Amino acid sequence: MISERIEFLFVKFMNDDINSSEMEELNIWTENNPNDERIAQYVNIHYTTSLATADKNRMRSLKDSLLKVEAKKKTYFFRYAVAAVVVLFTTSYLVNDIMNYQIEPVLELVDNTASENEITLKLADGSVKYIGRLTNGDSVGEAKIASNVKTDKQLTYDKTDLSIEGELVYNELTVPRGKVFSLELSDGTVVNLNSGSWIKYPERFMNNHKNREIFINGEAYFDVAKNKEHPFVVNSKMLRTTVLGTEFNFTAYDNDEVTSVVLVEGKVMVESEGSKTGIVYLKPNQRAYISKLYKTIINKEEVNVNKYIAWKLGEMLFADDMFSEIIEKLERKYNVSIESTYQELNNKRFTSRFSGNTIEEVLEVFKLHSSFEYDIKGSTIKIYNKKP
Repeated sequence: MISERIEFLFVKFMNDDINSSEMEELNIWTENNPNDERIAQYVNIHYTTSLATADKNRMRSLKDSLLKVEAKKKTYFFRYAVAAVVVLFTTSYLVNDIMNYQIEPVLELVDNTASENEITLKLADGSVKYIGRLTNGDSVGEAKIASNVKTDKQLTYDKTDLSIEGELVYNELTVPRGKVFSLELSDGTVVNLNSGSWIKYPERFMNNHKNREIFINGEAYFDVAKNKEHPFVVNSKMLRTTVLGTEFNFTAYDNDEVTSVVLVEGKVMVESEGSKTGIVYLKPNQRAYISKLYKTIINKEEVNVNKYIAWKLGEMLFADDMFSEIIEKLERKYNVSIESTYQELNNKRFTSRFSGNTIEEVLEVFKLHSSFEYDIKGSTIKIYNKKP
């Protein structure tokens, strides 16, 4: 079999997502294996398409697309791979067309945009696994895929008691916009990741490291396993939160003005490098936040936590939120881009709750309270003032 590393490079190459150093590595491999029939076999298994229902125009279009990419890439490896695909495709079509024979679906072309919308796990060796392509029970590094009622799948690491010492080995999990995902760490801590989030964490927490530290960009709900000897620490660009065992929501999107921590139960300690307010301790139903504009001040307030954790239940809860802020949450939830040129609407505040609604249904509800028009083209939405 082709190694996982070469398979990973092959997928990136076919998705036109390979960089120069990876291309050089792939070329070296193919030069050292010029007659390796595994390349053709791999293409046969992974990059072919069902022709049972294909018409001649569709076949010609797909074949032309492959040839265009071949001309663009200009490498021996790709000529070999594309040739295998084209031969398979053409042969299957002729059999079906001439003999009027209903062939079995044996092929599956790769969706070149699929990887951008998939949940990915980057292992310590640099290889990338696509979670959506795995099934329950599959092993991924030190973890396994398990079922989850709310997120369909969950990544679960075998529990360890932190008695082992050694160097930390990190994994990176990325959840694209439009998706949510659940992760159970090796200490038993459960992390629910919201749309458009990234988390870096050790495969195993080690006894010779005092803290159980993870790093995040985005939003996550933590249910932290208790361990007084090894505090759990969440790091972002602007805030560092230390806990012993608790449940809280952490929001730290790069494009958000504010980074915040909302405590559901337990107790947490929040700090920020350069903060004049020093360490801030939170009790349940309190929120600590820091803005990009005032990086030296950590603010604290009493809040209704339901607003901040509704996403974990598959809901959106807005409470006196400006429409401009609501837009950002809609973009992440539905994986769309929204542009509003209606400034009066952007500054309006709304209170509402949505559960299981489409983006069109959500916009129609807002229209009931403030008249406006919108156009949807693909994943782009433009909102503007209703013409008189």
